[in-house]
Amino acid sequence: MGLIFALSSVPSLRVAPDSMVDYIVRKVGHMLVFGVLAVLIVAAWPGRRSKIAALVLTIAYAVSDETHQAFVPGRHADPLDVGFDTAGALLALWLTQRAVNAWIRPQKPSPREPRA
Repeated sequence: MGLIFALSSVPSLRVAPDSMVDYIVRKVGHMLVFGVLAVLIVAAWPGRRSKIAALVLTIAYAVSDETHQAFVPGRHADPLDVGFDTAGALLALWLTQRAVNAWIRPQKPSPREPRA
């Protein structure tokens, strides 16, 4: 959260101003940092409802981050960024769950595969 706040405080973070590459890099960056945030919240707060709590907290922080950016010179609040942040959190939580399921519950061999 501190890293996100610090990055949001910088007046301009442009890779290549006014280009599609800059737009894509910034949106992927949003998804990445908020995805990591959601996974870290789950890791810090284990339990049955940790993923729901992580998603709610991540979205709330995304909203507060955009509100913060509205007061930073050279930045503006973009509600679409909250959508990218939410998508990043959902994707990261889904991928993490898939990885955990694959690690904890390995796939059963298919009937056609010989058993070792």
